[in-house]
Amino acid sequence: MAQRERSERRRLRSPRRSKKWRAPLHSGKSVSSRRLSATKQQLLARRRRLLKGLDYMDTSVHEVKPKKDEVWTQLQSRMVLMLLFDLRKGGCCENEAVLQVARTFKIGHDKVRRINNHWWDHRQLYETTAVGRGKTAKKDDGRRRLTEVQEDQLREFINDEHKAGRQVFRRTVAEWMHRTCNMEQPSNRSAGGLLSRLGYKRRRGRIKTPPLNAERLARIRRFLVEMDMAKRAEDAGLAVIVYMDESFVHQAHGSPCSYFPSDEDGVVQDGIGRTTGKGLRMIMVHAITKWGPLAKLCYGFPIEEGWFKETGSGKKEMEDEETAEFLWQVKLAKGDNHAAMTDSMFMEWLEHRLNPAYNAIPEFKGKRMILVLDNASYHHEFDAEVKVPESNTKKHNVDLLRMFGAKSISVKRKEGEQGVVGVQLRGTDRAWFFIPCREQGGRCKQSGGSNGHSGIYPPQSP
Repeated sequence: MAQRERSERRRLRSPRRSKKWRAPLHSGKSVSSRRLSATKQQLLARRRRLLKGLDYMDTSVHEVKPKKDEVWTQLQSRMVLMLLFDLRKGGCCENEAVLQVARTFKIGHDKVRRINNHWWDHRQLYETTAVGRGKTAKKDDGRRRLTEVQEDQLREFINDEHKAGRQVFRRTVAEWMHRTCNMEQPSNRSAGGLLSRLGYKRRRGRIKTPPLNAERLARIRRFLVEMDMAKRAEDAGLAVIVYMDESFVHQAHGSPCSYFPSDEDGVVQDGIGRTTGKGLRMIMVHAITKWGPLAKLCYGFPIEEGWFKETGSGKKEMEDEETAEFLWQVKLAKGDNHAAMTDSMFMEWLEHRLNPAYNAIPEFKGKRMILVLDNASYHHEFDAEVKVPESNTKKHNVDLLRMFGAKSISVKRKEGEQGVVGVQLRGTDRAWFFIPCREQGGRCKQSGGSNGHSGIYPPQSP
């Protein structure tokens, strides 16, 4: 009895414990299923926190890592060397240690090697300074700086070009500066530097399609009508549609990557074998019909292409060949085939390659050739006599103006004592020569019209 009383008093002194809640029997979930659901939610929450942390770290690494051409301090070099030495003492080889340090500090392995070599050669920490950077020109020639009003005009011009569906290049800006700001046309490099200072970046963007105005609709409708008439004439056996185009390739064109050996210090010996240049440029011109290319079947290399000058023999004229294939090498190493293809070269191909190849096919005799070609300037604007006004001499342009009957031309005088310069005269000549060449229909259409042939220009740049 006494023991029961003692236990009762002990129970009353102890704090009251709540009974564990149990789910009623009619509940659809058991205790174990509820525990699994709670565990799953905890895992999902932990995963979200982990992804958020990784995203934050990636953003932070992008902001913290050294920028290109950033000034490199001695403290940064000291940290790179200490980590590199720790990895080497831990048993890593030099290449693995360099790559690990480069991944850690988000820098190139070449910079890690430069810091290491500088320490071993001079016993000094590698550092760079900003001395000599950002020097302004002593004389402002108008290429490097515009007024605030001109900058606003340039921004408005670029915006209008994009709205019209046209791309803006450095050359476009340079021509705009020469035309609008009344200054000598700057180089493409100067125009690019100006755009960079104004906050413009070159990237691949979504350029709007040019608006379908009445002029462009009429140009597209004209092309569709011409192609439909050409198709009907070809189906009726009265004509043959010939498609032509030009392209280019470099002699050493290919992937620059390969496997190179490394010396004892881990320096890759990549300066052997292939040169850094892409080699000579080869221009290719050809024509094709729905029955195949316009070329006779030959074995080996059938044509001595492109060699208009032989050693010690002077200039060599192109002779007729029964093939539309045309190859030659050029000296230009930049741009594309449009910079090397000229009006005279195109007319040489038309007279000595395309026409003989077309006339050599018996099935095409008595049929009219309809040539489909793009809107390159050398296809239909200027002939071999006019050439390109910008590359002609001043005397040649003056003689052409007199031959076409020009009495006077309007040229804006350059500020200063020098007066009119050749660049201004050539630009005016191009605008003046464009009218008679258009009225004559172009040398290409004249040559084709004499043989009953014709040409069609697709509306790529109407």
